[in-house]
Formats: sequence, C-alpha cells, structure tokens
Amino acid sequence: MKKKLSFSLKPTQQWALFLLFFLILKALVIFLVIQYSSIKLSPDESQYWVWSKSLSYGYYSKPPGIAWQIALTTFLFGDTEWGVRCGALLLSIGSCFALYRLALLSNLSAKTAFWAAIIFSFSPLGFFGSLAATTDGGLTLFWILSLCELAPALKKGKPEFWKVGLWIGLGALFKWSSYILWIFVLGLLYFHKKWRDKEIWTGLAISIIGLIPSYAWNATHDFATFRHVFNQMQGGQPGAKASGNFFEFLGSQIGLLSPLYFGLLVFGLIALLFNKKMRGAVQTWGWLSCILMVFYLGFSLFFKVQSNWMIFAYPTIAIVIAWYAQDIQKWLWSATGLSVFIVLILLLIPIIQNHSVDATHPLPYKLNPFQQCLGWNKIDPALRNAGYDPKKHFLFGDKYQMTSLLSFYSPGQKRAYFLNLLGTRNNQFTFWPSLAQEKLGKDGYYVVDWNKTTPSVEHKDRIINKLKPYFYSVDYVSNYSLFESYTIPSKGVMIFKCTHYNGKVPPVTNRY
Repeated sequence: MKKKLSFSLKPTQQWALFLLFFLILKALVIFLVIQYSSIKLSPDESQYWVWSKSLSYGYYSKPPGIAWQIALTTFLFGDTEWGVRCGALLLSIGSCFALYRLALLSNLSAKTAFWAAIIFSFSPLGFFGSLAATTDGGLTLFWILSLCELAPALKKGKPEFWKVGLWIGLGALFKWSSYILWIFVLGLLYFHKKWRDKEIWTGLAISIIGLIPSYAWNATHDFATFRHVFNQMQGGQPGAKASGNFFEFLGSQIGLLSPLYFGLLVFGLIALLFNKKMRGAVQTWGWLSCILMVFYLGFSLFFKVQSNWMIFAYPTIAIVIAWYAQDIQKWLWSATGLSVFIVLILLLIPIIQNHSVDATHPLPYKLNPFQQCLGWNKIDPALRNAGYDPKKHFLFGDKYQMTSLLSFYSPGQKRAYFLNLLGTRNNQFTFWPSLAQEKLGKDGYYVVDWNKTTPSVEHKDRIINKLKPYFYSVDYVSNYSLFESYTIPSKGVMIFKCTHYNGKVPPVTNRY
C-alpha cells in the first residue's frame, strides 16, 4: 500500500501564516487608500521625496536613510504616491515579523507572539505608520532587530555585540534615537556580569558608523540638524523659553495606541514590574517600555515633545500587552476591534466631509486628522489653468512645506524654490541653489496655501506687496479650491504670476 503524504506545520509556522494573512489584508487596505483616497502625501513626505532626487549623506532635519529609501522605491515604482509610500508598508511588515520573532525569543508562545505583532500592526500608530513615508519605519525595524540580538542573552550567555551595534547603526541612518538603546544595554551590565566584555566596545564602534554620514554633512552645513532639533524642543520659536506639553503628549500616546490597548498596557506594566517571580526577557522589555515612557513624559513637562518621538517603545509595549492579556482573549479581540474601528472612522472623515451635502449636523473641518494631506493632487490642474509651463516658468513658495508639495505635484515635477518672505527658519532648500543663482530675469508662479478660511481681498493685496520688491510685476491669477467640506471650500491655494525676477533676496535668518 502506498503511504499517504501528510503535511503539518509547527505552531510557530501556523501563527506566522495567520499573521501574514492579516498583514496582507492590511496591505490591501493601505494600497487602496494610497491609490484611491483623497489622502495625499504630507508636506514632510513630499520633502523627503525632494531629498531623494538629490541624494546626499545628510539633510537638514534628518539622517539620509529616508531619502535613500524613497530613492529606491521610486526607482522601482516611479515618482508616484505609491512609489514614495510603499517602502513604509514593506518596513512595517518586516517590523511585524521581527517583533513576532522577538516575542518567541522572549520565551512567549507562538499565539502570544502573534498577538504582539497584531497589537503593534493594528494600533492607529501601526496602521498610519504603514501608510506614511517617515523616518520611523527604518528606526523601528532596526530597533526590534537589535532587541532580537539581546533577547537570548537575557537568559544565559552574552549577545554578539557587533550585531547589536550593526542594527543600531543602521537605525541611526533614519533617526539618532537608535543610540538610546546603548544606554539601556549599559544599564543591563549591572545585572548580567557575563555581558561585561570588551566586545561591547566593538559594537559601540560599529554603531557609530551610522552617525558618520550625518555628522559629515552637518560639519559642512553649520551643524544645521543639531540646531534644528534643539530649536524644536524649545517650541520652534527663536529665543523662546522651553515649555512642556505633558497632557498633549500623554493624550497623543493614548490615541496612537488606542484607549483599550493603553489600559491593558497600564495593568500589564503593574503586573509585570511588581511580580517578584517574573524574570527574563519579558520583564526586561517591561522595564524598557516603562523607562522610555517615564523619560518622555517627564521630558514633556519641560520641553515640547513630538508625538512620534517615543515610537521605538511600541514594539516592547505590544509584547507587554500581549503577555498580560494572553489569557483574556476577549479583551484582546475587543481592543483590536476598537483600534480598527478608530482607524476606519478616521479614514472616513474626509469622505464624509467631502461628499456630504446635508450640513444639518456637520462634522467640523478642524476634526479632520488629514488636513495636511488633502487635495494636493489638484495643484497640477490649478497650475495648468493658471498658464504655468514647466519649460518656461519656475515655481516658488515661502515655506518648505509648500515648496516641497509644488515640487512633487506640479506638472513636470521640477524642484521648486524657497523664497523666505516670512522670515521663517532655514530648511533644506536653504542649502540648495537659490532663485538668485538660477532664475535671474525669469518668470515664475508663487503659490500659497490657505486652510479653513477663504482669504480676503486684503490678504491677497498684502501678498502682492510682499512680492513686489523681487519682481518687475506681480499679478493675482486665481484662488483654487483643493478640498470642500459639505460643499464649502475649506482648503485651497492662491496663485500669483511673477514677472522678471530681479535677483533680490529677503534678509538672511539665523533661525533653525
């Protein structure tokens, strides 16, 4: 008799397949959002795309990793929204599987590891982090891979520090926050005597390689990145005293994780950190999560902290939640369902506002979380109707955000110019060839956006008066609506044609 072939999977493989199934569903939703929704690139995503067109070893506000990432994905998929954003989706999927592996290495069951990856992936932060091209994607992936090197050694032996340093260094190509892990590792030396080895210095040296490109760029550009980060902590205003945003930052973390997940996290940390019998990797990740949360919450009492600055704490936070709730599945399903519901509601807000005629009970436009991403695809037809010809004219804005958006969404995708009419801070465009260097005597179009309130005639006149010192003549062309909320224009751009640039420039600013 012929033997019947049997095919069986190990539990780790089964749960990995379940995870893959859910991640494919999520990837399909994200693809549809990118391709067919009104949620377009954010100003920062457009800026990173502009960077990717001029590859370098450093940039004004970030290390070069995000520009290199977008250069690769746009080479493969073109200079489209999908080309810019698909790298974020791929990094997110990689992070989820790396987190699944980290949970297994932490002696958790395959089912618990699955839930850790699901929590991380389907929280609002995990979903929108898979959608937007930011520096957080690369940082998070390499942070998790660094922890994967530490996990086995928390039980016995010591890590291969050169691998830890390699992952930390790669993470630093996206964000310098990657180096924070070394502080925690040095603290662990007190508890793990076998880790006290000269090899740790090799790991530190390898990780520093990730800082060299940014440092080299900053050394020749007035250390702009360092100045910028310090200024952001001060609130972004020159000479301003540092002020905190504790409640704003705490609220943002609850929202990014989702309320039920956050509640499970609090109970999980209490149960984990005060359990004297609990030892090993899971408790270590609990302490890491707690220390990072306390540090950033404390920091926010005195300085302005951006909501995504603590993003690398979320992988271990997800492990803590999954560990705590592994025996109360209904809470995990409920928390995940609530998180997905929140994401769907947020995605529906622009659709409801843009396609609803009945304004009996309108949803205020200010509640739209995607205000910075709406309607930019309409810049192309607006400029064409205004008479813009990429072969004859140049484009410019008075903020790096609009300058970046003009570069991506204009006909021909030519890099726009930055003219600092408002005396705002320096940016990457400050270090590139200026209008005075390349467009003397040429004609161009100035585009300025408005949000919530349609600009008045007086506002248009003020803009013309600001532009006149730099051109022979300035003419208002049109006010073009980009997004309507309940048929009322809520966002748009004003376009001005500027004839014969005379080479004058606004006063140089020392703001960063």
